[in-house]
Amino acid sequence: APNATKVIVLPTQPDTIPRLSEIPKSILLEDFLKSGRTSDGEVPELKFEQLPFDHPVAINFTSGTTGLPKGVLHSAGTFMCVLRDFGMHLNLKNGDTVYTYCPGTTPFPALALGVKLFLFWGSPDILKKGSPFWDCFSKYKSISCLTPACFDSIENNNIFPEPGMNFDSLKIIALGASPSKIRNFEFFHKYVKKDLFVSSIY
Repeated sequence: APNATKVIVLPTQPDTIPRLSEIPKSILLEDFLKSGRTSDGEVPELKFEQLPFDHPVAINFTSGTTGLPKGVLHSAGTFMCVLRDFGMHLNLKNGDTVYTYCPGTTPFPALALGVKLFLFWGSPDILKKGSPFWDCFSKYKSISCLTPACFDSIENNNIFPEPGMNFDSLKIIALGASPSKIRNFEFFHKYVKKDLFVSSIY
């Protein structure tokens, strides 16, 4: 992007750091955070600028559920909308844990509200018996899942939660990225939890 002033990089593999430094205008996250401190290590008082409603905040890529992945530009205005959805409609708050199958929007409102993000390295195999997908809720106590409506495939392949799995912490399933069907809602109430709040955010 010709107008980019800085590219902040979060490295996940130490051996890639030399190559990452070749990215124009890039800086590693650790170095970026250090650059905001004074010479004695203190964090100076923040100064906030008044910016327009359509000022860009971040770009996040979709999962590609309905085609190629798309780079979604989130402005200050759209950020306010998803903050409303998370904080008011889904009642998420500091201390909650969210797992999302395709984080096109999720990280920004979650982090703003102090909600923890449950991150999965790669992608859980949703069509595997005893799938780690269900562990995201039973073992790691996630309470919300914003996911494409992939549950047709799960039900068609009889990938149900294993006996003994505990879903007491699971309060919300929000289906997005593609249209939801009535059977998707019925699936959760029949096989996961009867009093689970299931919504469509498509």
